[in-house]
Amino acid sequence: MTASSAGEPETATLNAVVIVCPVQRTTEKALPSCCASHIAPPESSCRSCGSPVVGWVHWLAVEYTARGTAWSVAAVMVVPALLVIAIASTRMDDRWPVAVEPRAYRIGALATLVVLLAIWVVFANVTHDGRSDPLPYLPILNALDLGHVLAGFAFAWAWLGTRRRPEEFPKGLASNESGWVVAALAFLWLNGILLRSIHHWADVPYRFDPMMRSVIVQAALSIFWTILALALMVTATRMARRGVWMLGAALMGVVVVKLFVIDLSHVGGIERIVSFIGVGVLMLVVGWFAPVPPRQGEVRT
Repeated sequence: MTASSAGEPETATLNAVVIVCPVQRTTEKALPSCCASHIAPPESSCRSCGSPVVGWVHWLAVEYTARGTAWSVAAVMVVPALLVIAIASTRMDDRWPVAVEPRAYRIGALATLVVLLAIWVVFANVTHDGRSDPLPYLPILNALDLGHVLAGFAFAWAWLGTRRRPEEFPKGLASNESGWVVAALAFLWLNGILLRSIHHWADVPYRFDPMMRSVIVQAALSIFWTILALALMVTATRMARRGVWMLGAALMGVVVVKLFVIDLSHVGGIERIVSFIGVGVLMLVVGWFAPVPPRQGEVRT
């Protein structure tokens, strides 16, 4: 089949996007199916897999670490994240192959990879407890959280590329909506770090129902969300960012509702009184140190 010049951008996009190779389970030391096809003669090569690298990395993590650990989950995102960084880097502005088809690589391929990384962040935090055998669990310093750090660098590189050459990158990457999505993913990750730490150090199962019933988990979430809300509101006051202050206030409101609906159902007597007093003190702290910034155009008197 001959390739036409009109089809070159689509070919570049397909070559840039990395698809995770399915892993065969027929034998204990099975190779990824499409990776094995790349070892076969050229006439039987697997054209639909794009690149076997992700499959190889995932297979190595599965075969040479304990089963079901964070190593195998993190291995899936390493190559896509590195590809995003490479495609969006300044070095590739005038180099092959990105310089030949910049829109195909930096719009079609990069946008797809960024979306896949965002999906990975949600999947990893919802489904995995961060166990990184044979190493002990440490917050941040484990395979799952280090994968999130790498994904954060990939998102940052894509955003910087959009600011540098906006005509070559998806317009949505520089929008406010994308910023809110990244903030939501960061919030999910930070909560995941907290819950995984409680799971490993307080023996609370990393499942929804046990977490909801755990007094330690609910108290830790309330304190953590309150600290985040205070940090957002204080920062917004100093930077005069009213929208960010409103976000912090909304999170503080969620904490108050959570205290009444969930947390206080597990305590009574003096603990209930202390909880009410604590919420009141926090509200006073917010009002004193982080008043709401004025709207644009308003002048403080």
